[in-house]
Amino acid sequence: LVESPEIEASIRFIIGKTYRALGRYQDAHDQMVLAAAIQQRLRGENHLDSLRMRMQLANLLSDLGQYAKAERMVRQVLEVQRELLPEGHEDFGDTKMVLGLLLCYQSKFEEGEKLLREALKRAKRYRPEDHDNVLWAKYHLAMGLAHRGKDKKAGVEVEGAQLAQPEQLH
Repeated sequence: LVESPEIEASIRFIIGKTYRALGRYQDAHDQMVLAAAIQQRLRGENHLDSLRMRMQLANLLSDLGQYAKAERMVRQVLEVQRELLPEGHEDFGDTKMVLGLLLCYQSKFEEGEKLLREALKRAKRYRPEDHDNVLWAKYHLAMGLAHRGKDKKAGVEVEGAQLAQPEQLH
């Protein structure tokens, strides 16, 4: 694999995603760190693929409960995206959505909810109501609101989307 770093990075990424799906977050993180290092060496740290890999790492850090570290990583990615990507780019909205949820997990509800609502508004501006990005934005907003405790019912309703409480989703 050393002879083909692109293939090694891809394989490590797939292994990392598989470990994450199995709930083996530390093993997933270890593979993703190696894949990200290869990706950055090949394409540079501000390449779109490298930024996406860092977002995957941030999600894994969140899975491991390392919210502050994940937040720092996502904020770094967001700053680069602001410089590189057009306003309507899908990755830009996804990053804001992840940051908003991370902030809610750390009880930084005001900023988190604002970002989640902005991500939902952005998703609805560029996609139809039933598009995955819109549904994910609604889901993440519902998760943030539920984490804040704004709704004590069995589900959280966000603009007509009935979603389960976070403890039902894990």
